[in-house]
Amino acid sequence: MCRQLKGGGMEIIMFTYKIYTAEEVIQVEKKILNEELLYDIFQMHPDRTVYITESGIVAGIVTLGDFKRYIRGKNEIRFVDEPVTEKKLINTKFTSESVEREIEIFAFLKQKKIAFSVPVLDEQGKILREYSKEKREEKKSFDVIQFLSQVYKETEFFCSETIYILIDQRDGTDTRLAEMLKNKRENVHIITYLPVSELKQLQNQDGQYIYDCRYKFAGVASYFCKNYRLNYFHLASGLIHMLENIENLFAHFVSVGILDNNQYFKRKSVLNIQEIAAKEFVWNSDFNCYEYKKANVQEKPEVIYTVFPLSENPYVRWKTFFVPLCAMFQSDANSTYDSEGVIRANDNDIALNIIPKLERQGVKCIVLDNVQSRYSGWREKLGIDPQQAACKVCYNQMFQTIEKQNRWVAIYKNGYIQLADVQVEGITYRNGERCPEELSEGLDTIYIFGPCVVWGGYVSDNESIGYLLRKRVGRDFNVKAYGVGWNYMNYTIREHEFKPGDSVVIFAADRQVYDLNHIPVFDIMDVWKKVMNLKVHIRDLPYHCDGEVTRGVEEKVFQICESEGCFQKKEDLRNKSKIHFGFWDRRRVEIPQGMRKWLVSVQKEKIQGVKKTGAIVMNCNPFTKGHRYLIEESAKKVDVLYIFVVEENKSFFSFEDRIEMVRLGISDIENVVVIPSGKYIISSETLPGYFEKDENNDLELDATQDLDLFGGVIAKEFEIVVRFAGDEPEDAVTRQYNQQMKSILPVYGVEFMEIPRKKIAGKAISASSVRKYIKEQEYGEVRKLVLPQVYDYLREYYFK
Repeated sequence: MCRQLKGGGMEIIMFTYKIYTAEEVIQVEKKILNEELLYDIFQMHPDRTVYITESGIVAGIVTLGDFKRYIRGKNEIRFVDEPVTEKKLINTKFTSESVEREIEIFAFLKQKKIAFSVPVLDEQGKILREYSKEKREEKKSFDVIQFLSQVYKETEFFCSETIYILIDQRDGTDTRLAEMLKNKRENVHIITYLPVSELKQLQNQDGQYIYDCRYKFAGVASYFCKNYRLNYFHLASGLIHMLENIENLFAHFVSVGILDNNQYFKRKSVLNIQEIAAKEFVWNSDFNCYEYKKANVQEKPEVIYTVFPLSENPYVRWKTFFVPLCAMFQSDANSTYDSEGVIRANDNDIALNIIPKLERQGVKCIVLDNVQSRYSGWREKLGIDPQQAACKVCYNQMFQTIEKQNRWVAIYKNGYIQLADVQVEGITYRNGERCPEELSEGLDTIYIFGPCVVWGGYVSDNESIGYLLRKRVGRDFNVKAYGVGWNYMNYTIREHEFKPGDSVVIFAADRQVYDLNHIPVFDIMDVWKKVMNLKVHIRDLPYHCDGEVTRGVEEKVFQICESEGCFQKKEDLRNKSKIHFGFWDRRRVEIPQGMRKWLVSVQKEKIQGVKKTGAIVMNCNPFTKGHRYLIEESAKKVDVLYIFVVEENKSFFSFEDRIEMVRLGISDIENVVVIPSGKYIISSETLPGYFEKDENNDLELDATQDLDLFGGVIAKEFEIVVRFAGDEPEDAVTRQYNQQMKSILPVYGVEFMEIPRKKIAGKAISASSVRKYIKEQEYGEVRKLVLPQVYDYLREYYFK
């Protein structure tokens, strides 16, 4: 049988046909029927029909589909009013025992799309036998064995929690696992069945995670695991989406660390991946997290990814820094909820990476406390009934609209789960933004990122937080409000382009993450305390609220923003470049006004009509034989080589002296052009902190703005296709810069080529050594490291 798929193509669906005897048919007496019994039956037999009987006479049927619909809508299981007899069947001729009649029954099952079983009853309504059709759909996208192999590799180094992995025994997975089970670890259990009785036992234990690799039973299992407050993840569909979206997800970061034993991520060609040795992680009891032992010889990634959540403390110590430990797996509609570790990892990315970068570049960040984490027991105390809440009307309208459009609320976009767009009278949600509006050029923008209270699922547009704040501030500021789940909020923030002077308001999930990183968190609990008769204004949780509450939240957000200076004009930041994260949406780089003037001033230096053009950016503090060697080797590989000499005057030697020494040192190389770098290549404006590296070698460098301008503007202007640099075995800050060039420049079509440094007596030539010898007046050592013409220049102007 074939089924037409959306977008073209056919899906092959295979069926097997069986005949079950009266003893093999699944029958349950109506008086003992309950949810838990059906759960255990369908877990073992998802394709079978359960016949409900009264004193042995068939009174109705329940399939797994019926059970799922019952769970979703809490509808009563349907029973027929009178016993089913031969005459109540679709065709009475299916009572014959002849071979011809059996062939007709199977032909009927093959023809009917939704019929999967036909019972044959005697005159009293008791089952004689059952003809069954079981669907076999090929699922080639998810290899359980490969996934479980990765589970073992990761849990060997990280995981201390107890994990139950549920597999489908019917596809042969259980027999293929025989070899793997020989080395089974105590905290990982691979099973085919988890009855209700065991679920009840697990609900009172901490650190229990259930990963379900089965396809058909996920919706039912998630319902029961949610009831028992268990962390349940439906992996079968989640991992398929994961593997399809790796490149999009990783594009949100400049650099991503993966474990060196991870076969999933190595399948894809992703520019910014670096492998991390799994065996080099050790537990650091002082910081209650893992520490990477090779941090001194390897560049720090922005995040480290594993396949699924491994730790309730999702970060890794990297020298004096911390790196978020993120899980690639994302829950779908069949998962109960993401573990606290998943959300905490993404909060760590916001606290450790996103907020520091934004604030360094002049963007004000405001973090609001999670009211829901402090809401325990309020629902019971207030007597809240979700079915009676007044605010559910708008919510139902949104979901009905989505259903009419045949769209799920959750969709995969840009590598992670997002909410579907909605457009109906009074409700607009597009590209993650509630009540969207185009940005007005030249205005600072207030961005709000938060969960359901920002999404506004229970209010109309004119009661949403974004609309209310926009109305309050008038035409002086832009307001953009993005409603997104906590487990994906960091990705949503990373997709946006911010400019100095903007403000970002973040509804935190885990306050502790921000407290540990000394980021102020503002309390907004008083909003809910001030609402009279609160129980009629929230559906079940504080953020599932109506306009009465959202108006109070908007007012509180405004008051906090005002007290923090978000509405003050920031003219001194106008000329600064916009801020990007990762590689996301880097199609066009905005050119600062001052940079335009510099480009005009150096336009005369551009050589026209050449095939291959390269570049080196050099500080040359001072110019050494090592610099000369790098230029010589690079010049051999291109037709024209531009040398951009760092113009920032924060070095031991002045810019005027440094560029003069460069010109003296390369005057005999014909295809080299020397150009002052201006304020937009390795400057205090584009690369804050770089010139502090002599005093702070542990500095964490963020070169994205500097390299965005080089790749997106300068390289295009000068038609540069390759940038050269010497390798850096000693200077950790310069080594970080080289690492980021490897990741970022290829996004703009610029190759990065690292050339081994020239050595004398087995030691790399270093400009810092020359400065040291000059200070110590060891001029003979200086002579060994610089060219004769440069030595003469230094002797005339710098030797005492």
